[in-house]
Amino acid sequence: MFYRFCAGVMLLMLFVWSDPCVCQETAAQIDSALARWIELSDGSTASIRFCFSRGIEKMDQRLNALYRSLLGKLNEEQKTLLRDSQRKWLAFREAEAKLASAVDPNAGGSLALIADDSFQFEMLKKRVRDFEAFLNQENLR
Repeated sequence: MFYRFCAGVMLLMLFVWSDPCVCQETAAQIDSALARWIELSDGSTASIRFCFSRGIEKMDQRLNALYRSLLGKLNEEQKTLLRDSQRKWLAFREAEAKLASAVDPNAGGSLALIADDSFQFEMLKKRVRDFEAFLNQENLR
């Protein structure tokens, strides 16, 4: 009991003191931070899900910052393509999450909740990496 309390306090402190400038963190840095948080958690479903929710939040913030940055560097035709692509990606992400949940062998159990969180995080991470790659192209620097 005391161990869980201490682990919870340590995890909370890590979140509070983590770098507030998430916009500068890369997908790889956020991914590493999530792994650290999970390692420091008490291993319960609730604490792991808390770690994933924080990771998803940070990855989503990074995605939004990259999206805004891309919009600022594109011409009007490219902006239209980006907006269309993002709308379609959001729909794809939701449909893909439903499919992943439906075929999950752990459906209905607590492990399925963690699998769903992990899936959401990985989808965001891939999109962030795609946007980071776009911004690293010579013509968009």
